[in-house]
Amino acid sequence: MRKLLLFLFFGIFLINLVSASIGELPTQTANTNIVLPQTSDSATFQNISSIILGNKTVIFLNVSMTKTGNDFYYTLNKSYVQSLGKYCVHGYGNDVDDATWQYCFEVTPSGQSGNANIVFFLFIIIAFYLVNIIGFVRGEEWMTILGGMALIALGVYMIRNGIIIYRDWITNYFAYITIGWGAMSTIAASISLMND
Repeated sequence: MRKLLLFLFFGIFLINLVSASIGELPTQTANTNIVLPQTSDSATFQNISSIILGNKTVIFLNVSMTKTGNDFYYTLNKSYVQSLGKYCVHGYGNDVDDATWQYCFEVTPSGQSGNANIVFFLFIIIAFYLVNIIGFVRGEEWMTILGGMALIALGVYMIRNGIIIYRDWITNYFAYITIGWGAMSTIAASISLMND
């Protein structure tokens, strides 16, 4: 049993956590400031003509970017990055070769995406529930308490960040169930430990 627990906990660290990127920017976290870059050796100015969320919502029109050396950047305020989904940045400058440009990036609750991260979260959820249930079934109070506290922490994390790209009422209900399960099993194991 102890070997199984060690395997589960060390297995967590063996899973790849590389975020997938769309276009030129990696996946970004919702409700954070995002630096939008553009590089040009010959341009004296770069402007963002529009930032479009999905296929319809226009966030900005004609915003100047700040120049630092050959790089231009614009910091998109977190108040504009509350919606989840694909953001496309369109711009133009006075480059010799290509005056217009575009790139896209994905915004998720946690700033992560990709199948490897979904596998990671499923592994974590299953491992925490298994530790808790196995401890409860075998009557090992400390294992049940450890698993229950891990489930409570996982539930709080899911309420705040969702699961990878999902943060909706389903993930919130699952988070509340996880917190409730963890709390009840921790309290039951604690009472059993005190009675012994």
